[in-house]
Amino acid sequence: MPISGSAPRSGTCSPINPFPEPDGNGAVARLLFEAVDGRSPFAKEKTEMPRKGASVFTVLFGLVSGMAGTLAVLAWLPHVELPAIEPVFQESSEGGSVESLFIDLPGQRVAVTHCGTVPLALLPPEIPRLSEPGLSGSVATLASVRNGRGEVVGFAAELEIRPKEDLLGGDPEWDTDWVVVLPGRGTLYLHQTERSRELGREIMAPTLASGLPWQGDRSVQMTSGPLANGRGAILGGTGDFETATGSFVEIDRVTGFLPQGVLVGTVELRIQRES
Repeated sequence: MPISGSAPRSGTCSPINPFPEPDGNGAVARLLFEAVDGRSPFAKEKTEMPRKGASVFTVLFGLVSGMAGTLAVLAWLPHVELPAIEPVFQESSEGGSVESLFIDLPGQRVAVTHCGTVPLALLPPEIPRLSEPGLSGSVATLASVRNGRGEVVGFAAELEIRPKEDLLGGDPEWDTDWVVVLPGRGTLYLHQTERSRELGREIMAPTLASGLPWQGDRSVQMTSGPLANGRGAILGGTGDFETATGSFVEIDRVTGFLPQGVLVGTVELRIQRES
């Protein structure tokens, strides 16, 4: 459930100019591109040199030597182990333990992007949109995550592919993947199907229609599957989560929604491991 930033522009997505003007970085990128393509005045002397093959060999030899030197230095450096923050577990009524990770909205959101057809704000406002036709309905977010004690323990990326159906008036289902990185512990991969449920029908749709902000306190379980019990699946991970199995749910507690497409509240990933 990506949020925060400024409201997206309406309409179809337009291609992104890889050489924005008059941005200095864009001008440098254009010169580099033309030099490689042989169309830059700076590249003329190179293309007319009689020993072009020798020049290319010299460049390739320099690149390979530099890469080999870099790898040698990295291998020599000591490996640094990041300290892990002690996780917070709670006993589950179904047996085992549960760990909850939280994202406070909008404060812990770092980046949000999509095609522009999703009624959520882009963050930062100037972030490139996912404008390619093959990415229609895609949403990508990045945020820091905290534990139950309020300590920031890592970061997470949420990747969604939303359907073309009405997300606010209807109740369509879509796929969402989470990648949760916890330094000192490892990386956790999660998959779920989710629905907007009353969040779309009763909060977002009326707010966008009226232009008036919504305030309240509503908790919604976004997860609808794919497991038979309506929970999402732990796919595995790295480090401490390399052999992890089990399930999870995403619970969104919403306390506010602005017509600019900004949600206020907390996202909870309630993770129950079986192994």
